[in-house]
Amino acid sequence: MPRPATGETPRRGPFRIEDSVWKPAVERATGDGLTMTDVVKAHLALYGRELPEGAPEADPWTVINFVVQHTGLQLRPGLDLDAAADACAEFLRALGVRATVDEAGKSS
Repeated sequence: MPRPATGETPRRGPFRIEDSVWKPAVERATGDGLTMTDVVKAHLALYGRELPEGAPEADPWTVINFVVQHTGLQLRPGLDLDAAADACAEFLRALGVRATVDEAGKSS
């Protein structure tokens, strides 16, 4: 059920979004050559976990290996690498990158 209008937040189509959020988003979209419709669609796709066709792909295990090799991260007993791969896959999705499944089927 929609909340009652207070008249305090400007309407942006069917949404009420304050200027402090809207204006910087419009400026960035314009600078990136996008419409606000493009931006909203892309973010709704991420929110719904459906990435747009043609989204870049990455294997979360490859990302984890890269991080371990280049940060000096110490692997230790009890470290849940499967949970780390799941977190990495979620992070990749948030970046708009499709997380692929490796041969062992470990990633999502």
